[in-house]
Amino acid sequence: MIQPQRQESAVYEPFRAPSKSVARIRRRNYAGLRRVTGVFVLVGVPLMVYLVLMNKVAEQNFGLTKLTAERSALYDRTQRLDERIARLESRERLAQIAQRLGMRDPQSYAVVVVSPPAPVTVEQQRRVAFLGAIANWLRTQ
Repeated sequence: MIQPQRQESAVYEPFRAPSKSVARIRRRNYAGLRRVTGVFVLVGVPLMVYLVLMNKVAEQNFGLTKLTAERSALYDRTQRLDERIARLESRERLAQIAQRLGMRDPQSYAVVVVSPPAPVTVEQQRRVAFLGAIANWLRTQ
């Protein structure tokens, strides 16, 4: 019987630096990947930044439109309320209500003089403080 001859395979030696030709071949193999990555960085990143900025502009524009419509609605409502207040405060309306209630213009005017209150004495101040203390004590009970 004839035994097949064993072919010796290349043994990888991890501590041996690859030759210059192997390094050149590896670099050549990754050249396409580097080109694709470079194109992506030069074209893709600015495109993404542009899209994000346009999205922010659209959001701001939408918010501005919404706030403008809300301001317009509030302005209209304010105008309606001002008109209603003017209608309710009109002299003609108030005269009609006074007539229905039986009110009339006074024939004579009375002037009432109110005297100023008497000054508070120290004893009255103590009483008031004492009552406040009792009230606080009762709340805590």
